[in-house]
Amino acid sequence: MQRLRDVRATSGLAPEPGRWYTSLEDLRVQTLLLVHGLEPGPIAWVPGPGCNSIGTLLTHLAESEAFWIVERIGGRPLPAARRELYRMDRFGLAGTGQAPLAPASFFARMLADLRLECREILAGLSDADLDGMRVWVDPDLPRTQEIFTVRWILRHVLEHEAHHKGQIAMIRRLLGAPPAPTLSGSDVEEGEA
Repeated sequence: MQRLRDVRATSGLAPEPGRWYTSLEDLRVQTLLLVHGLEPGPIAWVPGPGCNSIGTLLTHLAESEAFWIVERIGGRPLPAARRELYRMDRFGLAGTGQAPLAPASFFARMLADLRLECREILAGLSDADLDGMRVWVDPDLPRTQEIFTVRWILRHVLEHEAHHKGQIAMIRRLLGAPPAPTLSGSDVEEGEA
């Protein structure tokens, strides 16, 4: 038997943006499998000083995706209520506290709603658009300008979630929960060799 491992483009998107979207979705499934069924208490548990809860990490994933894909790639500034929901610009700052006590379904819904908007943005891109540049000026250092390609942004969002998925997996293990399965929707089985 042969097994083809590939990243197929999501239907309705240009090939390259579609493959990036497929990769983001596969990783999101794995991230959410780690928290599926966890009660609010374990999701809010902080493993130690300087650490974050699973809920805070999930909210931070939303913050990052909103900042990079919605605002930078899509050019859509978020309204104040959504910035507050995603705790924009607060992750890692002293005294900001953890995300609110909520079930896994709250965080899953928040991330799913955001991902729908990201899909819409990526559906509007061609392969050539991934070479496009986005500029960000640090409000605290207005003379400092960062320039990113859209492709770099997508890679960064993917790496960022993978990093925090690992933290979530470790916290799950510290909680004594059994390991969660990992799946990839991109694995396609082909016939016999």
